[in-house]
Amino acid sequence: MIFYVYPLIVAAIVFAMWKYARQNKVVVFGLLFFIVNIILLLQFIPVGEAIIADRYAYLPYLGLFLIAGGYISQWVDTKANKPSRYLVFGVAVLYVGCLGYYSHERCMVWYDSTSLWRDELEKEPERAPIAYDNLGFVYFDKWYNATDHFETKTYYDSALYLMSKSVELRPDSVGAYQGLAMLYYSKKNYAAAGYCYRTALRLKPSPEEHANYGNFLEKIGKSDSALMEYDIAISENPDMYAPYFNSGKILKRQNRWDEAMRDFNKAIEINPSYGENYYQRSFCDTQLGFKDLALKDIETALSLGYKKVDTAYYYSLKK
Repeated sequence: MIFYVYPLIVAAIVFAMWKYARQNKVVVFGLLFFIVNIILLLQFIPVGEAIIADRYAYLPYLGLFLIAGGYISQWVDTKANKPSRYLVFGVAVLYVGCLGYYSHERCMVWYDSTSLWRDELEKEPERAPIAYDNLGFVYFDKWYNATDHFETKTYYDSALYLMSKSVELRPDSVGAYQGLAMLYYSKKNYAAAGYCYRTALRLKPSPEEHANYGNFLEKIGKSDSALMEYDIAISENPDMYAPYFNSGKILKRQNRWDEAMRDFNKAIEINPSYGENYYQRSFCDTQLGFKDLALKDIETALSLGYKKVDTAYYYSLKK
Protein backbone atom coordinates (compact mmCIF):
# COMPACT_ATOMS: atom_id res chain seq x y z
CA MET A 1 0.00 0.00 0.00
CA ILE A 2 2.93 2.35 0.59
CA PHE A 3 3.33 2.81 -3.17
CA TYR A 4 -0.28 3.98 -3.42
CA VAL A 5 0.01 6.29 -0.42
CA TYR A 6 3.21 8.04 -1.51
CA PRO A 7 1.65 9.98 -4.43
CA LEU A 8 -0.89 11.43 -2.01
CA ILE A 9 1.90 12.49 0.35
CA VAL A 10 3.83 14.07 -2.51
CA ALA A 11 0.71 15.90 -3.70
CA ALA A 12 0.06 17.18 -0.17
CA ILE A 13 3.63 18.45 0.17
CA VAL A 14 3.49 20.20 -3.20
CA PHE A 15 0.16 21.81 -2.27
CA ALA A 16 1.51 22.96 1.09
CA MET A 17 4.59 24.43 -0.55
CA TRP A 18 2.46 26.26 -3.10
CA LYS A 19 -0.07 27.46 -0.53
CA TYR A 20 2.16 28.49 2.35
CA ALA A 21 5.76 28.69 1.21
CA ARG A 22 5.83 29.99 -2.36
CA GLN A 23 7.06 33.36 -1.12
CA ASN A 24 9.98 31.70 0.67
CA LYS A 25 12.90 31.72 -1.77
CA VAL A 26 14.80 29.01 0.11
CA VAL A 27 11.82 26.66 -0.07
CA VAL A 28 11.19 27.36 -3.75
CA PHE A 29 14.85 26.94 -4.66
CA GLY A 30 15.24 23.75 -2.59
CA LEU A 31 12.11 22.16 -4.04
CA LEU A 32 13.04 23.04 -7.63
CA PHE A 33 16.60 21.81 -7.04
CA PHE A 34 15.21 18.47 -5.88
CA ILE A 35 12.69 18.11 -8.73
CA VAL A 36 15.11 19.05 -11.51
CA ASN A 37 17.78 16.63 -10.30
CA ILE A 38 15.45 13.73 -9.50
CA ILE A 39 13.10 13.80 -12.49
CA LEU A 40 15.58 12.16 -14.86
CA LEU A 41 15.98 9.25 -12.44
CA LEU A 42 12.31 8.36 -12.02
CA GLN A 43 12.36 5.93 -14.99
CA PHE A 44 9.44 7.50 -16.81
CA ILE A 45 11.73 6.81 -19.74
CA PRO A 46 13.52 3.56 -18.78
CA VAL A 47 17.29 3.87 -18.51
CA GLY A 48 19.14 0.67 -17.61
CA GLU A 49 17.68 -2.17 -15.60
CA ALA A 50 17.48 -0.55 -12.17
CA ILE A 51 14.05 0.55 -10.95
CA ILE A 52 15.48 2.38 -7.95
CA ALA A 53 19.07 3.59 -7.72
CA ASP A 54 19.52 5.05 -4.25
CA ARG A 55 22.97 6.44 -4.97
CA TYR A 56 21.48 8.87 -7.49
CA ALA A 57 19.33 10.47 -4.78
CA TYR A 58 22.31 12.01 -2.96
CA LEU A 59 22.56 15.18 -5.03
CA PRO A 60 18.79 15.90 -5.37
CA TYR A 61 18.26 15.53 -1.63
CA LEU A 62 20.50 18.52 -1.00
CA GLY A 63 17.51 20.63 -2.02
CA LEU A 64 15.26 19.07 0.63
CA PHE A 65 17.94 19.29 3.30
CA LEU A 66 18.41 22.95 2.45
CA ILE A 67 14.70 23.49 3.23
CA ALA A 68 14.87 21.43 6.43
CA GLY A 69 18.03 23.20 7.55
CA GLY A 70 16.48 26.57 6.86
CA TYR A 71 13.40 25.84 8.97
CA ILE A 72 15.41 24.31 11.83
CA SER A 73 17.77 27.29 11.87
CA GLN A 74 14.81 29.66 11.82
CA TRP A 75 13.14 27.83 14.72
CA VAL A 76 16.28 27.79 16.85
CA ASP A 77 17.03 31.46 16.17
CA THR A 78 13.54 32.74 16.92
CA LYS A 79 12.13 33.71 20.26
CA ALA A 80 10.71 30.28 20.91
CA ASN A 81 11.23 29.04 24.45
CA LYS A 82 14.49 27.25 25.18
CA PRO A 83 13.04 23.74 25.74
CA SER A 84 11.49 23.72 22.27
CA ARG A 85 14.76 24.96 20.76
CA TYR A 86 16.68 22.18 22.44
CA LEU A 87 14.06 19.63 21.38
CA VAL A 88 14.15 20.64 17.71
CA PHE A 89 17.93 20.87 17.69
CA GLY A 90 18.25 17.53 19.48
CA VAL A 91 15.89 15.79 17.01
CA ALA A 92 17.87 17.22 14.11
CA VAL A 93 21.17 16.04 15.57
CA LEU A 94 19.70 12.59 16.28
CA TYR A 95 18.37 12.33 12.72
CA VAL A 96 21.71 13.33 11.20
CA GLY A 97 23.41 10.81 13.49
CA CYS A 98 21.07 8.07 12.26
CA LEU A 99 21.80 9.00 8.66
CA GLY A 100 25.51 8.82 9.39
CA TYR A 101 25.16 5.40 11.03
CA TYR A 102 23.09 3.93 8.20
CA SER A 103 25.40 5.44 5.59
CA HIS A 104 28.33 3.75 7.32
CA GLU A 105 26.47 0.43 7.34
CA ARG A 106 25.59 0.85 3.68
CA CYS A 107 29.23 1.50 2.84
CA MET A 108 30.00 -1.99 4.17
CA VAL A 109 27.67 -3.34 1.50
CA TRP A 110 29.27 -1.16 -1.17
CA TYR A 111 32.79 -2.11 -0.06
CA ASP A 112 33.46 -3.98 -3.32
CA SER A 113 31.63 -5.92 -6.03
CA THR A 114 31.64 -9.13 -4.00
CA SER A 115 29.99 -7.57 -0.94
CA LEU A 116 27.48 -5.65 -3.09
CA TRP A 117 26.15 -8.63 -5.05
CA ARG A 118 26.27 -10.94 -2.05
CA ASP A 119 24.05 -8.51 -0.14
CA GLU A 120 21.53 -8.48 -2.99
CA LEU A 121 21.45 -12.29 -3.16
CA GLU A 122 20.95 -12.54 0.60
CA LYS A 123 17.92 -10.28 0.30
CA GLU A 124 16.49 -11.63 -2.98
CA PRO A 125 17.90 -15.13 -3.63
CA GLU A 126 15.17 -16.05 -6.14
CA ARG A 127 14.64 -12.74 -7.91
CA ALA A 128 18.10 -11.41 -8.70
CA PRO A 129 19.43 -12.90 -11.95
CA ILE A 130 21.64 -9.87 -12.61
CA ALA A 131 23.27 -10.25 -9.20
CA TYR A 132 24.00 -13.93 -9.89
CA ASP A 133 25.47 -12.96 -13.24
CA ASN A 134 27.62 -10.11 -11.88
CA LEU A 135 28.87 -12.04 -8.85
CA GLY A 136 29.57 -14.95 -11.17
CA PHE A 137 31.89 -12.76 -13.23
CA VAL A 138 33.60 -11.53 -10.05
CA TYR A 139 34.51 -15.13 -9.25
CA PHE A 140 35.25 -15.81 -12.92
CA ASP A 141 37.96 -13.11 -12.82
CA LYS A 142 39.31 -14.51 -9.56
CA TRP A 143 39.40 -18.00 -11.06
CA TYR A 144 41.15 -16.75 -14.19
CA ASN A 145 43.89 -15.04 -12.14
CA ALA A 146 44.20 -17.62 -9.35
CA THR A 147 47.48 -19.50 -8.89
CA ASP A 148 46.62 -21.68 -5.91
CA HIS A 149 44.93 -25.00 -6.81
CA PHE A 150 42.37 -24.78 -4.01
CA GLU A 151 41.44 -21.20 -4.91
CA THR A 152 41.19 -22.11 -8.59
CA LYS A 153 38.71 -24.89 -7.87
CA THR A 154 36.71 -22.81 -5.39
CA TYR A 155 36.37 -19.83 -7.71
CA TYR A 156 35.56 -22.05 -10.69
CA ASP A 157 32.78 -23.88 -8.83
CA SER A 158 31.40 -20.58 -7.52
CA ALA A 159 31.37 -18.93 -10.95
CA LEU A 160 29.78 -22.00 -12.53
CA TYR A 161 27.01 -22.18 -9.92
CA LEU A 162 26.24 -18.46 -10.02
CA MET A 163 26.12 -18.19 -13.80
CA SER A 164 24.01 -21.34 -14.04
CA LYS A 165 21.60 -19.84 -11.52
CA SER A 166 21.46 -16.63 -13.54
CA VAL A 167 20.48 -18.59 -16.65
CA GLU A 168 17.89 -20.51 -14.65
CA LEU A 169 16.24 -17.29 -13.47
CA ARG A 170 16.70 -15.37 -16.72
CA PRO A 171 17.10 -17.67 -19.75
CA ASP A 172 17.97 -14.74 -22.02
CA SER A 173 21.10 -13.79 -20.05
CA VAL A 174 23.69 -13.48 -22.83
CA GLY A 175 26.52 -12.58 -20.45
CA ALA A 176 25.93 -15.66 -18.30
CA TYR A 177 26.02 -17.95 -21.36
CA GLN A 178 29.28 -16.32 -22.47
CA GLY A 179 30.82 -16.92 -19.06
CA LEU A 180 29.58 -20.51 -18.91
CA ALA A 181 30.98 -21.15 -22.38
CA MET A 182 34.46 -20.11 -21.28
CA LEU A 183 34.22 -22.11 -18.07
CA TYR A 184 33.14 -25.27 -19.91
CA TYR A 185 35.83 -24.76 -22.54
CA SER A 186 38.52 -24.56 -19.86
CA LYS A 187 37.47 -28.05 -18.70
CA LYS A 188 37.42 -29.31 -22.32
CA ASN A 189 33.67 -29.82 -22.18
CA TYR A 190 33.37 -28.68 -25.76
CA ALA A 191 29.80 -29.86 -26.27
CA ALA A 192 28.51 -27.71 -23.38
CA ALA A 193 30.74 -24.79 -24.37
CA GLY A 194 29.49 -24.93 -27.95
CA TYR A 195 25.88 -24.99 -26.79
CA CYS A 196 26.47 -21.89 -24.64
CA TYR A 197 28.22 -20.01 -27.46
CA ARG A 198 25.42 -20.86 -29.91
CA THR A 199 22.78 -19.84 -27.38
CA ALA A 200 24.50 -16.49 -26.77
CA LEU A 201 24.66 -16.00 -30.55
CA ARG A 202 20.97 -16.86 -30.94
CA LEU A 203 20.00 -14.44 -28.17
CA LYS A 204 22.25 -11.67 -29.44
CA PRO A 205 23.11 -12.15 -33.14
CA SER A 206 25.85 -9.52 -33.27
CA PRO A 207 29.28 -9.29 -34.94
CA GLU A 208 30.90 -9.73 -31.53
CA GLU A 209 29.05 -12.98 -30.87
CA HIS A 210 29.90 -14.35 -34.32
CA ALA A 211 33.55 -13.51 -33.62
CA ASN A 212 33.41 -15.19 -30.19
CA TYR A 213 31.88 -18.32 -31.66
CA GLY A 214 34.50 -18.26 -34.40
CA ASN A 215 37.27 -18.12 -31.80
CA PHE A 216 35.79 -21.18 -30.10
CA LEU A 217 35.51 -23.11 -33.37
CA GLU A 218 39.09 -22.26 -34.25
CA LYS A 219 40.32 -23.50 -30.87
CA ILE A 220 38.64 -26.89 -31.28
CA GLY A 221 40.05 -27.34 -34.77
CA LYS A 222 37.07 -26.39 -36.93
CA SER A 223 38.95 -23.80 -38.95
CA ASP A 224 36.64 -23.62 -41.95
CA SER A 225 33.59 -23.07 -39.73
CA ALA A 226 35.55 -20.44 -37.81
CA LEU A 227 36.34 -18.63 -41.07
CA MET A 228 32.63 -18.54 -41.89
CA GLU A 229 31.86 -16.92 -38.53
CA TYR A 230 34.65 -14.38 -39.00
CA ASP A 231 33.32 -13.55 -42.47
CA ILE A 232 29.86 -12.91 -41.00
CA ALA A 233 31.33 -10.71 -38.27
CA ILE A 234 33.32 -8.72 -40.84
CA SER A 235 30.33 -8.33 -43.16
CA GLU A 236 28.26 -6.95 -40.27
CA ASN A 237 31.01 -4.73 -38.87
CA PRO A 238 33.87 -4.06 -41.33
CA ASP A 239 35.70 -1.95 -38.74
CA MET A 240 36.04 -4.76 -36.21
CA TYR A 241 39.71 -5.66 -35.76
CA ALA A 242 39.87 -9.16 -34.22
CA PRO A 243 38.07 -11.16 -36.95
CA TYR A 244 40.56 -9.94 -39.59
CA PHE A 245 43.54 -10.90 -37.44
CA ASN A 246 42.19 -14.32 -36.42
CA SER A 247 41.02 -15.07 -39.96
CA GLY A 248 44.46 -14.13 -41.26
CA LYS A 249 46.16 -16.62 -38.92
CA ILE A 250 43.93 -19.46 -40.09
CA LEU A 251 44.47 -18.61 -43.76
CA LYS A 252 48.23 -18.46 -43.14
CA ARG A 253 48.17 -21.98 -41.65
CA GLN A 254 46.26 -23.13 -44.74
CA ASN A 255 48.94 -21.59 -47.00
CA ARG A 256 46.40 -19.20 -48.51
CA TRP A 257 48.96 -16.43 -48.53
CA ASP A 258 47.19 -13.81 -50.65
CA GLU A 259 44.00 -14.02 -48.59
CA ALA A 260 45.97 -14.00 -45.33
CA MET A 261 47.90 -10.93 -46.51
CA ARG A 262 44.60 -9.19 -47.28
CA ASP A 263 43.28 -9.81 -43.76
CA PHE A 264 46.52 -8.82 -42.02
CA ASN A 265 46.65 -5.61 -44.05
CA LYS A 266 43.15 -4.75 -42.89
CA ALA A 267 43.97 -5.67 -39.29
CA ILE A 268 47.00 -3.36 -39.39
CA GLU A 269 44.93 -0.57 -40.91
CA ILE A 270 42.46 -0.81 -38.00
CA ASN A 271 44.99 -1.47 -35.22
CA PRO A 272 48.47 -0.35 -36.32
CA SER A 273 49.98 -0.52 -32.81
CA TYR A 274 49.66 -4.29 -32.29
CA GLY A 275 53.03 -5.86 -33.02
CA GLU A 276 51.92 -9.41 -33.80
CA ASN A 277 50.00 -8.14 -36.82
CA TYR A 278 53.28 -7.27 -38.52
CA TYR A 279 55.02 -10.47 -37.44
CA GLN A 280 52.25 -12.64 -38.88
CA ARG A 281 52.19 -10.64 -42.09
CA SER A 282 55.93 -11.11 -42.50
CA PHE A 283 55.35 -14.81 -43.30
CA CYS A 284 53.01 -13.79 -46.10
CA ASP A 285 55.66 -11.35 -47.34
CA THR A 286 58.24 -14.13 -47.41
CA GLN A 287 56.03 -16.63 -49.20
CA LEU A 288 54.99 -14.05 -51.79
CA GLY A 289 58.64 -13.12 -52.49
CA PHE A 290 58.87 -9.83 -50.58
CA LYS A 291 61.84 -10.59 -48.33
CA ASP A 292 62.68 -6.93 -47.65
CA LEU A 293 59.10 -6.22 -46.58
CA ALA A 294 59.15 -9.29 -44.33
CA LEU A 295 62.26 -8.02 -42.55
CA LYS A 296 60.71 -4.58 -42.18
CA ASP A 297 57.53 -6.10 -40.70
CA ILE A 298 59.49 -8.10 -38.11
CA GLU A 299 61.49 -5.04 -37.07
CA THR A 300 58.26 -3.06 -36.76
CA ALA A 301 56.82 -5.84 -34.57
CA LEU A 302 59.90 -5.73 -32.35
CA SER A 303 59.73 -1.93 -32.08
CA LEU A 304 56.10 -2.26 -30.90
CA GLY A 305 57.14 -4.63 -28.11
CA TYR A 306 56.29 -8.01 -29.65
CA LYS A 307 58.70 -10.56 -28.10
CA LYS A 308 57.75 -13.94 -29.58
CA VAL A 309 59.82 -13.61 -32.73
CA ASP A 310 61.57 -16.71 -34.11
CA THR A 311 65.16 -15.53 -34.02
CA ALA A 312 66.32 -18.09 -36.63
CA TYR A 313 63.66 -16.87 -39.03
CA TYR A 314 64.53 -13.24 -38.26
CA TYR A 315 68.28 -13.68 -38.89
CA SER A 316 67.64 -15.66 -42.06
CA LEU A 317 65.94 -12.57 -43.47
CA LYS A 318 68.89 -10.35 -42.54
CA LYS A 319 71.41 -12.39 -44.52
